[in-house]
Amino acid sequence: ECIQADITTLDVSQAGRSIVTTADGQSYNGNALVIADGHQTSDFLSAYSDDPDFFQSPYNPGAIKDRLSGKTDAVGIVGTSQSMLDVLAILDHIGYAGDIYAFSRDQVLPWAFHPEKYDGPEARPTYVPVILTAKQFEDTKPSSALLIKALHDEIEAAAYDDFDIGHVITSPLLKQEVETLSQKPEWADACRILRKQIAKIYGNPTSPQRHDLFRRYLDSGQLKLVQSAVKEDQIERLDAGYALHGLDNREGGTLAVAALFNAACYTRNPLASPLLSQAFAQNALNWDED
Repeated sequence: ECIQADITTLDVSQAGRSIVTTADGQSYNGNALVIADGHQTSDFLSAYSDDPDFFQSPYNPGAIKDRLSGKTDAVGIVGTSQSMLDVLAILDHIGYAGDIYAFSRDQVLPWAFHPEKYDGPEARPTYVPVILTAKQFEDTKPSSALLIKALHDEIEAAAYDDFDIGHVITSPLLKQEVETLSQKPEWADACRILRKQIAKIYGNPTSPQRHDLFRRYLDSGQLKLVQSAVKEDQIERLDAGYALHGLDNREGGTLAVAALFNAACYTRNPLASPLLSQAFAQNALNWDED
């Protein structure tokens, strides 16, 4: 049954049932509740939202087409997750031929999710880690960078045996290895950062078709990844477009772009969702502070 209404309150009873109440006072209850109330917008870079060369989100294809059709100047995308793919899809649709720079501090990129590898006759078995293991780090000085490199080496090695990234980061055996490492006080902080990196990767699967689009732009050289954060105080308005200053791994640290897309326009804090906040307040979530 599909009900068109605004949900205003959530009550989780002691018996484990969830009751939601709509704005008009109707209540509905069930044994389980899935909260899928969408992205919560943030005010990141909103100071530029009225600029004609700035796109506060990637979801205005008409304005993007009007502004960029026929141009070949470089453009910039802040963020390299799912919204970056939406920008690429629109730029591909309008036949944009200029260079595209995508900025991200952590360089967490979308990965291709193949459903058949997880269910049915082609499903892969549980992935067994061989690089990111407690044994491998018995005599190693702890650092988060070392663990994150081991994670990416693990992902690369797994691909040779036809395991997706998802197999690696959801492997209970990998989780067990990280938990074992975490028991050592000297590894605790590094493992906490590693788990955050795993969570970011976990949230970035995309369809093989979308991933093929991403790879096509990347392999052709039209899409260029820049490992650097972009903050408001790094952006300078120009007569046409923007200058981005203080870029970490770029010679001179400055790049000019004709347009800028905010592909980090949604908050990463799930508690920005009003219903999730209510659930959290009632101890209804199995919440991991890490």
